[in-house]
Amino acid sequence: MKFWRQRKDEDLDVEIRSHLDQAIRERIERGEAPDEARAKALREFGNVGLVKETTREMWGWAWLEQFGQDLRFGLRMVRKNPGFSLVAILTLGLGIGANTAIFGIFSGVLLRPLPFPNAHELIVARGSSWIPVVQFQAWQAGQQSLAQMAAYYPREYHLTLAAETELIEGAEITSEFFPTLGVAPQRGRNLLAEETQPGRERVALVSAGLWRRLFGSAQLERQTLRLNGEDYQIVGVLPESFQPFELNLRQPQVWVPHVLTPIRADGELNYVIPVARLKNSVSLAQAQAELDVKLAQLKQQRPEWFSEASGRVGLNTLQEQIVAGVRPALRLLLAAVGFVLLIACVNVSNLLLARAARREKEMAIRAALGAGRWRVARQMLTESLLLSSMGGAAGALLAIWSLDLFLWLLPANTPRLGQIRLDATALGFSLLLSLAAGLLFGLLPALATARTDLNELLKAGKSGGGGVRFKRMLDALVVAEIALACVLLAGAGLAANSFFRVRQVEPGFDAERVLTMRLQVPENRYTTMSELNGFYERALERLTATPGVEAVALANNLPLKRANSVRNVTIEGSGQRRRVDFSVVSPAYFRALQLPLRRGRVFTEADTASSAGVVVIDETMARQNFPQADAVGQRLRIGEEGNPWLEIVGVVADSKSNGLEGTGFPGIYIPYQQRQATLVESLVGRRMWLLARTTSAPAQSIAALRQAMREVEPDQAFADAQPLTQVLAESIAPQRFRAALLSLFALVAVSLASLGIYGVMNYAVAERTREIGIRVALGAETRDVMRLVLGQGLALALAGVALGVAAALALTRLMKTFLFGVSATDPLTFVGVAALLTLVALLACWIPARRAAKVDPMVSLRCE
Repeated sequence: MKFWRQRKDEDLDVEIRSHLDQAIRERIERGEAPDEARAKALREFGNVGLVKETTREMWGWAWLEQFGQDLRFGLRMVRKNPGFSLVAILTLGLGIGANTAIFGIFSGVLLRPLPFPNAHELIVARGSSWIPVVQFQAWQAGQQSLAQMAAYYPREYHLTLAAETELIEGAEITSEFFPTLGVAPQRGRNLLAEETQPGRERVALVSAGLWRRLFGSAQLERQTLRLNGEDYQIVGVLPESFQPFELNLRQPQVWVPHVLTPIRADGELNYVIPVARLKNSVSLAQAQAELDVKLAQLKQQRPEWFSEASGRVGLNTLQEQIVAGVRPALRLLLAAVGFVLLIACVNVSNLLLARAARREKEMAIRAALGAGRWRVARQMLTESLLLSSMGGAAGALLAIWSLDLFLWLLPANTPRLGQIRLDATALGFSLLLSLAAGLLFGLLPALATARTDLNELLKAGKSGGGGVRFKRMLDALVVAEIALACVLLAGAGLAANSFFRVRQVEPGFDAERVLTMRLQVPENRYTTMSELNGFYERALERLTATPGVEAVALANNLPLKRANSVRNVTIEGSGQRRRVDFSVVSPAYFRALQLPLRRGRVFTEADTASSAGVVVIDETMARQNFPQADAVGQRLRIGEEGNPWLEIVGVVADSKSNGLEGTGFPGIYIPYQQRQATLVESLVGRRMWLLARTTSAPAQSIAALRQAMREVEPDQAFADAQPLTQVLAESIAPQRFRAALLSLFALVAVSLASLGIYGVMNYAVAERTREIGIRVALGAETRDVMRLVLGQGLALALAGVALGVAAALALTRLMKTFLFGVSATDPLTFVGVAALLTLVALLACWIPARRAAKVDPMVSLRCE
């Protein structure tokens, strides 16, 4: 059975033929010749095609039929011009694919909600996220703006298994923690309020992964974990879908009750990380105002609970707190990859415009047959949308392939890495991007074709070529393309220059052949300072004796990661307080890192808790505080008045404490056995880093060092074993990521710009073949023709570079927070970018210029 539309078309054809046959018969009956009668009947009837189109529009859904016609014709054009179509599709695929992949990262990290119900209601304290327990309890008491409130304290636990002990991440939590997050265990129950009271039975909740690894399909009842030498009854298993939020980049596997103790036994404040859920009708600003009032009241009642450095506790949404550090960098990359897509669109628009110039005769005939300007423009837009759809499909495939590359380049500490994927949102973005790109690059050729002067073109009798109007459009697009590439190349140049300068920074120590490992001593082991020091002494002695090890040292922080170890010191005789960056280290620390000694001595085994207090300072500390005197022999005091004076016994070379980019504070070093006498014990003690200088590759010594530690303490475990060179590499990973991606995008942009100017110059040479032939016939030499073509290309390149440099000078200022050792308007970078783009443009013009120089005047004139 035939379709309704097809039957209507057949009926229309029969009706038109019947009408024309009747008109012809009437004229023949009046005595006209058959041929003359037929010609006059057709003239009176008018354009048959136009009549059919008008009639079909009266039936309805004509636009759908016309779209189908345009689509079929577009597919024929794709098949007819495979080279042109392939270039356009690949160009768009590069732009759309890169945008889709970066948007997948952007969406996964910044846009996708946290995996909790109504995650936008979850709030935390801004900044370090830690607040004293006394402030947490003051906020909790009688608050009106929160639906729920909880606290947690990240910890590490020694998990004792049948064959070994391993160090796992965990947290102490209040009973409201998981209800505040909106998470219920898939097996068992949450913690009870009474279980957070002192002296209660030890219970724990575990992650689904840890449960599966340790217990498989066993029943929940009577299953226990041995943590830090104590047995904990497992009362619940978290869902498989539960993903701990990555505040402080920790991924707990076990949660135990936390007893909220405001003040420690030594009189110092305890700290926790608060998590709260806003009530539905309450804003973050209202919760902040309520907290400010409560803390102001507490400060008046108990001023001793607030230090001089205590400031306002700001609030933030949980998601913003997690992603705030990476948001600017991801926005920069999304803007950069947007430039790539713009350049790709301009490039394809150039190709379509050049092709449209050659199809002017075809479009004129269409118009003469009754097609209106909108009908002609719609045909061109349909073809561009068809190309963009194919480019979008190619881009989606490219995004799937390239996402793994981008993830590999991302710094390891990027939050929410597990949320990054190309889901329906990213693919929907790719589809919208394809449609927008099709309209963007297809609009100008469509409008240019629709404005063609039919009478002049048909009188000329040529196949088309566009003339001056099309040439100006092509030139303008090339200038825009070069300008966009210039902006992107300038940004990439600044990022690469910054990364190069960071890599040239000397850390101050030798990271080669140094292995780092984290050591956490359980609270229930070595309960006195002398016991803990004895354990460290035995461990250092045994580890140092391990074959393949030159030196082993302890430190409270790794090099490059000492930014949170900042305290005030007072120089004897000056009375002024200074901010310093301290490290608690064992005597072999300076040997393990090969940190040069400038004056005096470093620590020895004689610097114990019973000997006189000593410190070693770095050169910056000596230079700033003792410019006219020898620092060795001077004294300083750490912390408040009443603490003991410590003698400076040595000065060592400066080392970077806050990453290679950071300036940090002057540094001081304290013997680990004297830490209790010189500063608050809680700052250091049970969580230490081991640094081992080895005779071969550090990874080869891990097993031997683990075995040596088991001989000292069977239940002690290491974690995060990695070479110090890796720590060094991770410190510059954000700079490397930005430089690598911006350079990659800039390379694509420059390649597309060179293709664009090549295409335009190729078109210009083809249009001026007759002129060039005449010039050659009149005596023009090869160099004259080359100069003519290269001069035209150079003019376009210089215009684009000038416009691009002006735009880049304005836009690269937004990058200044990402740069190190280089200005956002660095003149050398901009000169290099301008020179490179000009050279690339001249190379792109070289092939068309050579072709023009080889034009045979006889052939070109004969063709005309």
